[in-house]
Amino acid sequence: MDKKCYILKMNFKLQAIRGIKKWRIILIILLLLCFLYFAFTYRTWEARVFAGKVLWTVRSDELMYQVPTQKSLSETTFPNTQTLTFKNITFQIPWKTYKIRGSEGQGYVAINFQKDDEWKSGDPSVMVSTETPWYDSMKSHPQTAQMYQEAFPGITLNNYEFYKQTLFVTPGDIHLFTGNPKDYVPRANMLLLKKFFAPASPLYFYENQNGIRGFEFTSSGYIVSEFFTPDDQPYEIMIGHATPKEADAILGSLSAH
Repeated sequence: MDKKCYILKMNFKLQAIRGIKKWRIILIILLLLCFLYFAFTYRTWEARVFAGKVLWTVRSDELMYQVPTQKSLSETTFPNTQTLTFKNITFQIPWKTYKIRGSEGQGYVAINFQKDDEWKSGDPSVMVSTETPWYDSMKSHPQTAQMYQEAFPGITLNNYEFYKQTLFVTPGDIHLFTGNPKDYVPRANMLLLKKFFAPASPLYFYENQNGIRGFEFTSSGYIVSEFFTPDDQPYEIMIGHATPKEADAILGSLSAH
C-alpha cells in the first residue's frame, strides 16, 4: 500500500514538473514573440509614445480643439483710401494721413494714422512683414517633407496648405491604437505648431477677390492675419485699433503683383 502511494506521488510530481516545463516553454515563446514584435515595430511605438506625450501636454488647451471658420470680408468703401506697397504686396489703408516706419530692407512697413502730425497710442496702425515659408523650408530635408505629405493623402502640401492643415488639426485626429502610424509624428508636431501659428481664438480663414488667402485671429488688441499670395508666398499683417470694417477693407485690398 505504501509502495503504491509512493508511485502515485512520484507520478503526480512528474506530471507537475512536466506541466511547469510546458508552461515555461510557452512563456518563453510568448516573450520571444513579444520581443520580436516590439523589435520590428519599435519605430511605431516610439512615434505612438511621442504622440501620446503631446496629447497629454495639450489636453487642457481649448484652442487645440478649435478650428478656423470661414469669414466673408465686408465690402466697405472709405473716402480717404491710400494705396501702399511692400515688396510685391499692394494694399490700401482707409486713412488720409499716415507715416511710414521701417523699410523693405527691415522686413516691414508700419503705417500709423496721424493727428496733428503726432502719432498717439490708440491710433490705428498697420504692419506688414514677410513670413517663414514653412513647407518650402522642409524641402531641404526631403524625408521630413515626405513624412508630412504622406500624412495628408489627396492634398498637395505647399506653404498655404501646411499652415491650413496645422490650424485644422485637433487632438481628436490622432488615434493612438487605430490610426495610421505614419500620422502620429506629423500630426503631433502640427499640434505643437498650432499654438505658435495662432495663439488666440477665434480663428477665421478668408479669401479676397485678388486671390489672397489668409487666416485671422486677434491678439493683444491687434487683428493678426497670416496670408498667402497666389504663388504661395507667406506674409503677416497686423492691424491695430481699427474698426472691423476698416480691418476687412485692408484685408480685402491685399493683392500681389
